[in-house]
Order: sequence, then structure tokens, then C-alpha cells
Amino acid sequence: MARQVLLILRLKGRVSSYRNCAEAWMITTIYQDWIIQWDHGSLTFMQMLDWHYTYNPSYPLFLYAPINTDADPSPKNVAVTWGEAVEAVYTGAKLLKDRVPDSDSTNTSADSANKAKVIAILSHSDAIPYYTTVLSILRANCVPFPISPRNSPQAVAHLINQVGVSHVLLGHDQSMQQLMERAAEFLKEDFGYTKEKVPSTSMVPVFEDLYLSETQNDRKERVGKIKEEIPLKTLGPKEIQMYLHSSGSTAFPKPIPWTSHGVQGLTTCVQFAGRSLTGKILSLHVTPVFHAMGYFHIFSVAATGVIYGVFPPQTPPVVPSPQNVFEGASRTGAKYAWSHSPAYVKWLAGLSVVFYGGGPLDREVGNRLSEQGVPICCVYGSTELGVISEYPPAEVLRDAWNYFKLSKGYKFHLIPSTKDGDGGDIKTFEPVVLSGGHCMPQVFNSTIDGVDAYSTHDMIEEHPKYKGYWRILGRVDSQIIHSSGEKTNPGPLESIMNQDPHISACVMFGHGKFQAGIIVEPVKEEQEQFIESLGNANEREAKLEEFRNKIWPTVEKMNAYAPQHSRMILVASPSKPFTYTAKNTTRNAVIIREYAPEIEALYANIEESTQPSIPAPQQWNLESSKAFVIVAKVATLLIQQNSTESDKIMPNLTLRLTSVHQLYKSTSHVFFTRRPQLWSTWSTVWWISHGQVSINAVYVARIPAASYWVPDAGYSSSSSLSLVRSHQLMNRLGRDQAWSDSVKPDQTVMSDNPVAIFATYELWSKIGGDSLQATWIRNSIMRALRDGAKIDTRGAASNFVYEYPTIETLGAFVAFVVGNRSFDAAVGQLLGSDAQLEAVVQGMNKMVEKYSKDLVVNSTSRFNSATGKTRKVVLMTGSTGSVGVHILDRLLEDSAVEKVYALIRRGKDNKNDIKTKQKEAFVERGVDPGLVESSKLVLLEAQLIEERFGLGENVFEGIKEELTHIIANAWRVDFNLGLTSFESDIKGLRYMVDLALTTGSLLVFTSSVGIFRGYNYAEKRPFSEVPVSPKVASARGYTQSKWVSEQIIQNASSTAGLHSVIVRLGQACGSPNGSWNRKEWLPALVRSAPFLGCIPDDDREISWIPADLVARAFRDFLDTPNASAETQRNPSFVHLIHPRPVRWSTLARTIGSKLNVDVVPFTTWLKKLEEVGKKDKNAEDKISALRILPSYQGMAAKYNGGSHEQAELEEAFGMTLIRNENAKRLSKTLADPDVPQLGQEDLMRWLAYWGL
Repeated sequence: MARQVLLILRLKGRVSSYRNCAEAWMITTIYQDWIIQWDHGSLTFMQMLDWHYTYNPSYPLFLYAPINTDADPSPKNVAVTWGEAVEAVYTGAKLLKDRVPDSDSTNTSADSANKAKVIAILSHSDAIPYYTTVLSILRANCVPFPISPRNSPQAVAHLINQVGVSHVLLGHDQSMQQLMERAAEFLKEDFGYTKEKVPSTSMVPVFEDLYLSETQNDRKERVGKIKEEIPLKTLGPKEIQMYLHSSGSTAFPKPIPWTSHGVQGLTTCVQFAGRSLTGKILSLHVTPVFHAMGYFHIFSVAATGVIYGVFPPQTPPVVPSPQNVFEGASRTGAKYAWSHSPAYVKWLAGLSVVFYGGGPLDREVGNRLSEQGVPICCVYGSTELGVISEYPPAEVLRDAWNYFKLSKGYKFHLIPSTKDGDGGDIKTFEPVVLSGGHCMPQVFNSTIDGVDAYSTHDMIEEHPKYKGYWRILGRVDSQIIHSSGEKTNPGPLESIMNQDPHISACVMFGHGKFQAGIIVEPVKEEQEQFIESLGNANEREAKLEEFRNKIWPTVEKMNAYAPQHSRMILVASPSKPFTYTAKNTTRNAVIIREYAPEIEALYANIEESTQPSIPAPQQWNLESSKAFVIVAKVATLLIQQNSTESDKIMPNLTLRLTSVHQLYKSTSHVFFTRRPQLWSTWSTVWWISHGQVSINAVYVARIPAASYWVPDAGYSSSSSLSLVRSHQLMNRLGRDQAWSDSVKPDQTVMSDNPVAIFATYELWSKIGGDSLQATWIRNSIMRALRDGAKIDTRGAASNFVYEYPTIETLGAFVAFVVGNRSFDAAVGQLLGSDAQLEAVVQGMNKMVEKYSKDLVVNSTSRFNSATGKTRKVVLMTGSTGSVGVHILDRLLEDSAVEKVYALIRRGKDNKNDIKTKQKEAFVERGVDPGLVESSKLVLLEAQLIEERFGLGENVFEGIKEELTHIIANAWRVDFNLGLTSFESDIKGLRYMVDLALTTGSLLVFTSSVGIFRGYNYAEKRPFSEVPVSPKVASARGYTQSKWVSEQIIQNASSTAGLHSVIVRLGQACGSPNGSWNRKEWLPALVRSAPFLGCIPDDDREISWIPADLVARAFRDFLDTPNASAETQRNPSFVHLIHPRPVRWSTLARTIGSKLNVDVVPFTTWLKKLEEVGKKDKNAEDKISALRILPSYQGMAAKYNGGSHEQAELEEAFGMTLIRNENAKRLSKTLADPDVPQLGQEDLMRWLAYWGL
């Protein structure tokens, strides 16, 4: 169930006033006997306590209702005054000074004597003594560190070690003492603590230890003595005054230091509240004091005059429950316990404000309470920042209860997150808190326009009606990013599942996968039933089925938001209980790691599964193959729509299929779940080709039955095909949009060739599909070919549905495989068909045309490249990649480079700021991480697909003023995707072109030698450093995108005078420290050797080039001359490969000797790899080469089918030969005849990095 933290605020007394005075302002508040009057910033927090001891001694600080007894069934409320509390603080300070030794065994540094000791509190909440103890630690000139008792022993040890805790105050219950004992063991085992170094411990003071029964004079006298004995230390603004810790959702909790300046800000920001808190009672009954939400109230109280309602002090502390919280004038997060009680709700409606925070409140519950008059309001903040929403607000919006205003005490910068369609309004933002406000972040993880800042990693959305009011949508870093690039926001979905009374908690997973899933942990009662059935598999399965039936209504409710999840549910095992943070939220990352085997097994089952068995056609030919592909698509859609009719319909439909047209005839009378209201040829085609998009946008009460839209001239094969190719239809229809004005609902479609409408559309992206559909369609085809056509499918590539992404091409592929009785015979053949090739080339040319429009003519150049000695200010992308790291390193070391702007995209996991991201990239590849502090380096978080790259206008204009060179090195790498998937990269390149033209800068673009993959279309080989035909680059979407980019640059050079260099980069082979991604084809090949007992041989050369040598060449290319007419009108093409290639056989023999394996022909090695994969289903876990087996099979095809003349034009492993004369002409590094060749030293570094 969802866990909430609720605060309740009741108005009492009259409102105070705050008087602002220009730069510094004075706080003047008088409420009955509450008086504060001081200049802002003139008193530290501890000095404020002394002020209140002098001027407000009788004003209440805490208020509690004693427990009812038979002797006194209606006791009066008890107030603890400021005078009593401050006296207790001094008592506690003296007590702690006597307990904590002056010598600090945990800190042996030279300046340890000058550092304040850190005293941790490991105890459950008892508000009055807990708060008082924290203040006592501060008054003892020590640093308090409240540690959540919900942490594990390992986490407690981690926190103690991180900050160097000197002493730990333990709760009086046995569990706290045992927790510390276990933590001490981990300190010794994991961090090398000796017995003497482990922090000393004592019991946390209870109420009676602090609030002594003495006369008033005795108490005042004691305070005076303690003041003399323990003089108050004056802290500098950057000195640490306290520690808090994060909740530890992804790993161990992190300690968060709060400086003296930060603590001062907590007393300041309440002055920016929408209304005064003076004289009001704020219930903290349910708020954990060790949690930031409770802890921050310790400091804000000094400037507000608020009165805290708490439980009576006692040992053990009162455990909050719905009843005692209500009786104590507050609420609990267990909303089902009170939300259905009319008496509770009526009382809540009489309050001024009911705050909630720490997690989302269920929308249905919030709406129901708000409708009944309960004034709900959200509190937003974090451990690193404090409360950053307006607290309390000036107004509570009943119809926007889950929205809040941002506090004026902080400075904010909102980073756009998403837009409503292409070019639409920005809808969501990430709030970033800047330094320089009245209240400051205590942790900085980013910079905005050169200003230190803290990125919250939250997503917020502005209210469409109430401007300036925001709501939280979720975490940026909690977004599940699938392999398709799509995202799932788990927050709302988990919230839905958490409402089920049979579910304790749930966690969504699916990062990097094609589909999201969810793990649910049953409540304790359900888990007990599972435990009872552990010894009986049948009984356990029955219990699981029973549990699924219980939660199914909630699953269906969730499916209203995300229909994909009903087939991806794991039930948590009692032997693997969920772990929770201090906020009682699930540690999602930890849980997902714990359940990794089960998750991978679930995806493996999906990978191997198919939709209901689709019988193969009785005769395999081109028409029946295409019909079969369409049926597979239909069945996939039915599965994703949770149709129960697919099992009945699909076999009957396909048994008699012989052609596409018979398919349409067969479907004309069939009704599916969420189907068209009338099945005709056109509606069937539309539904099959558009899937969910059409179902949601068209057939759900969008248009009358038997009514369909047609072009004005009616449909024919040519008009239909033209319509689809131009994307007009898809642009007019959206997932949830109504029909546009062009819809004509009274016309019925008549088409003589309906298949032409979608024959050239991609099955999985353009027409509403995804990679899960691709998997199911592939598996359906594989089963039909294996069982029906009796084809050996073991040689099938895993991605052939991407290689043949349309019904036309995939149907032809299937027919080709059947006709040739082999997948191997089909590899690459059909992609060469004229129709398919022309369609691909046409798409490439259209993309070039789209991004070559409206080029601005270059009228200036800011440097004299003829000498190469001019000042250089470089902007680069891709600086965290394997090659980009070394380019940046080289630029920063170059005295001719004055400044480098590195544009960095935030990572998918959004965990680290860009500075950390760059530093980690340096460390991984053996570059000095200290370079991130270079005065020449400016790191900027950027969105490369936006104008100005998402930078502020002032920053962008400042870059333009001094820029001389651009290195465009960032690019998406995914060989399964089509050209359209790279359009964002191409769009970003066009922005780079525009920047180069407007500033007269040299643009260096990183292309790839992979564009020569289709070398069969080349008229001449080896390839020279000149433009190539689009056919040569047509093999993959990745290579197509590189060719398109080259053409855009060439157009900009010829028509607008762009000065540019196009670098076709060859195989980069690791960093000087040996770093080379283990998953790439060559590392995977070498790492297979110990398992296979051999390494493949090839006597031909390799021109692989180390990454640091690449970087030196890039630096040389920055001096490419632009004086001649030739280079002004055309880019300089260079092939960046090693100028002194070596034979692979030389390296192979060294590997064989080092690993004690045989050196064998490539085909022999491949055969052994295939055999191991067939014998052992789990071999892929050990031999990563099996995961990219089709790539090696493609290489083998060249060995087997190539002629001697062909082999002479290739390097080892079938890589095509290319020339590099121009590269050597423009790079003194590459022209050096003594440049080191690859040799044994390089190889040994690789092997060491790969763990061999």
C-alpha cells in the first residue's frame, strides 16, 4: 500500500507581519508574549535560542495531550515552553560533553583536534527529547547526525564511516543496540576499523534526563554555568553544522552535509511563506524526527513562533496509529484507515491546511477528500535543499490540491523535459535550484550558465489554469528507458498497484528492455500462504493463480494506463523480501538487482514465446508469405489488446490462406476485441497496418459505422501508396486526437489494391508496432518455417525483421528462405532488390533535402588556418565517449587551444551531473580526472536536438562570439534501427552546421567507414576519400544516417561556403590503459577463446587505430586549410585508419600463446562457437560472442563466397580496403613514418582489461 507522511496545521491567533527593508530586512513579530526582533542574518541559529530564552521564555514550543488514565480520563494539554526547552538543551550539552571523550579515535588526521565531533543518533522518534538532543549536540559544539533506524547494519556502517562519527546515541530498545552491534561488525570487516576506532556509544537521553525537576532559579543558574564551561563556537558559513542522509533508494544512503549558512537558510525561508505560522499549532505526531521532513522543523521554529503538537514523551516512544494520531490532532499516511471514516473527514475539513509529502497521495483519495472540503496541500522538498515549495501557501486550491508554488526563497531554473509533439509547447520541466538565493542547496551536482546548482532530477508540470502552480510527475532518473528509446514513468502505475489491499508494495522494471514489467510483494497474510505451499509445486502454482485472480481487477485498472503490463508480472518470493528506505519506500534498484535472475528468465520466456500458433500456408510463395506476415501482425495486435478471440480466429483464418487478397476476404466477417465497427477491405488494411493507433484514434466512438475517410479522388493503388509514403495520414491522426477537418465521414472506401497502402510501411515503428511485436512476429515466422516448411532456423539472424521491415520485403524474405531451404542463402540478397533499394535511397535523399534547406551563407572566417598557429576556441560533443575522451584530453593539453566547450547530454539514468559523468569517463579510459577542473574547460549540459542546444541565450551568444572550431562527435549507435530513428541526431548536426556558418568556424564531423558496408555497389575499390553513392551506404539505418549527414555538410559547403572536414573513422581499438568495450565484436571474439580452445586466424592486414592516436589526428585536422577554392566549396574527406597496418595473424598467434589456445581458420572457430551455442542453452551467459553470432556468420559468408580478387580488396575479417592519402596529408601525426604499429604491448593491455 502507498505510504504517506501527513502534516496537519490548525490556525490559532492573529497573523504576524514581516517588514521588508531593501537589502537587509528586520523581522518584527509580536504575538501575545512571542517577540522576535533582529536584523536578518545578525543571529546564528544557536544565538536565536538564547534570544528566546531571554524574551520568550513562557511561549509554548511543544504541546502534547497526556495519555488518558482512570484517575484523569480527560487530562489537560501540557505545554513545554521555550524557557524549559532551552534549559534542557544546556542540560543535554553538559551531559554529552561529559559522555563524549575529548580524544577522537575515529579521526587520526593532523587537524582532527580542530574539527567538531560528529554525534550520531540511532533511535526511534520521541519528538521532544529527540529534538532537544539534536539542539544539545549543536550547543556542545558538535555535529548531529540523525540516522534512520530503518537502515540495515551495512548502511549504518557505511554512514558512520563516511562522516567519521565519534559517538552514537542509541535508542533504549534492544533492536537499536543489536543494529549498532551488527554495524560495528561491518565497520571492522568492510572498513578495517579496530576495536578502538569503532565509535563509542551511550543511551540517547530521555525526557527526564533533559527536563529536570528544579526551581526556576536553579535552572537559570545551571544555564549560566554551562555557558561559561562550554563557550558557543562561532562557525564560518561553510563549516558543517549537521548531517542528514538520503533515503538510499538505489544503493547505500548518502550523507548530506549542511553548513552553517545552510542551517541559517532554514530559518530564513519561512519568511517567504504564503501565510504566517506564528501562533499556529502544527502537528508532527506522524512525522519521523530523523527524516528531513521532520528534522527541518527544528530550525524553522526559531523564526516562526509555530507550536508543535507532538505525542507525550515516554519510553518506548508512542507508535503512531490512525486512532492515536487522530486523537493527537493529526493524520496518518494509512489513508484507508481514516478516509472512510465520516467523523475523521469532517474534522479534517475544519482545519486550515492538511499537508502531505514524502510520496504521492492517491488521486482518487485526494479528490474524494477535497470534494468533502478537506484543504489538502503538497509539500515539496529534499534532504539536499529543505522545503522548496511555498510552506504554508497563501491559498489552498481545492480543485488543484496536488499542485504547489515554488518558494521565493530559492532561485530556480527550469530545464525543459518534454514537448507536446514536434515543435509543441514544453509540458514538463526539471527544476534546478541555483546558488545565490536566500536559501541555498547543500549539494551541487550541476552548473547552469556558470552558476553552481542542484538538479533535483524531478519532473514537474505546470497547472493549465493556475499559472505558477506545479505538480510532481515523477523522477527523471526513475524513468524506465526501453531498448526502443520509449519511456515509462513508473510512479503512477506503481501507485495504482499499491492501492490493492493484497499488495504490500511493487517495483517496475524494464530498463533497456523492449517492455516494462512489475514485481509485486504480497501482504503478509498472502505471503504466509505461499510459505505454507513451498513444498508442493502444484499447490504453490494454485496459490499463485489464486493471488493473480485477487489482484486482477487492479491489473486491469493499471492496464487502462498501460496495456502492456498484464503479461509481465512477477510475484515476489517470501525468501527475497523487499527492502525499504528510511522513508518506507522501496529500494527499487536494490530489489531489481535481487530479482535479476527472475526478470531475465521472464524476458527469455517472452523472447522464446509466440502468439497463438499460426498454421503455415499450404503453399509457400510470395503472396502467401506476405499474407502470413500480415496474419502474424494481426495476432500480435490481438495479444497486445488482450483479446480472448485470437486463439479461435487465427488458426481458422490462416489454414486456407494462399494470398493477400484472400486474407482480406477471410477477415471481412470477423469481429475482434476493440475492432472496427465494420470490416471491409479498407478497414482491415487500416487496422492491420496501424494497430493500436488506429484502434484508439479511430474506432473508439470516433466515427459512425460503415464510414471511412477517403481522398477526394477516391482510392487506387497509386493514390493509396502516395498517401502513405507522404505520411499525410499519420500526420493527421494521433493516438488520442479526433479527426481533422479533412475527414469525410460519409464516404466508403473502395480500393482495387489495398495492400499497396501499407506495403512499404515499417511494421514496428511507422505503423504502431514496437520491438516486442517484432519479437513475436519473428518467432511466429520461425515456428512456421521450422514446423511447417521444415527449414533449419538455427542460422536465422536475430534481427531479420529489422533488416526487412515492411510487409512487402519481409514476405519476400520468407518466400526466399523457403525457396532456397536456407536462411544463409537469403542473407543480404533481398536487400539488393531494385524496389527495396530505390525506396531506401529515396528516403535517404529526402532526409538530405529536408535538412539542407535555408542554409545561411558563411561570410567570415575567424582564423588563419594557413599557419595553424591561431587561437582556437573549440565546441565539441561526444566528450564522454571512448574516442571523445581522448580528443578532449588532447585539446586541453594543446597550448594553441584557449578554451573548450563540451556539450554533454544527461545520461539515461540521470544519476550523475555532467561533471561527474565526464570525470568518470576520464577515469575509465586512463585519462587524468583532474582535467575536469581545467580553466580551459567549460562543461555545459545540452540538448543537442534543440535550437541553441538547450543553452541559455546569453551563454549561447557568448559561445558564438569566440568560437573558431566545432567537433561534432556524438552519435547514437544502434545497428538495428532504421534511418528515421536517427533523425534527431541529423537534426542536431544541422544546428551544428548553422552555428559553423554563422560564426565562420571549421566543422569537423565524425562519420564512419561503415558507410562502405554495401561495397558491392561501388564502381571502384579501394575507396578513395571522396563522396560515395547512397547505395553503398544503404545497408543499415546507422550508415544511412552518416551518409545523409555527409551530404548535408557537402551541400552546406557547396552552396553556403561551410568550411568542414568529414572524418570517416575506422575501427578504434582501445585506450592506452587497454579500455575496449568487452561487448564489441573483437573483444567478444577474443574472450571466447578460453571456452572454445581456439582463436580465428586471418593473414590479411588490419588498420585498427588506438583512440589516443585518433585524438592526435583530430587535433591536426583543426588546422585544415581553407584558402583554396576547392576546400571552400567541398568538405575535406579523410579516412582515419592506422597508417601502418599489421597482419592479424601476428596478433592472433600472440593471443594463442598467451591464452594457450589453438589458432585456427575463421570458419573452424565459428563452427565451434555455433556448436557450443546449440549444446548449452546458457552458454551465452559465459560467451558473449554468441549474442552477436549473426555478425560473425556474415563475416564467414565472405570467407566462403568471395573470390581471390575480392579477398585482395579486403582486410582481415572481410573489412573493405580504403585509402587514406588525404588523411596523411592533413595530419602530421598520421604522416609520421615512425608512428607505432599495433603490437604485443597493445594486445597485453587489451587482454588485461578484458580479464584474460
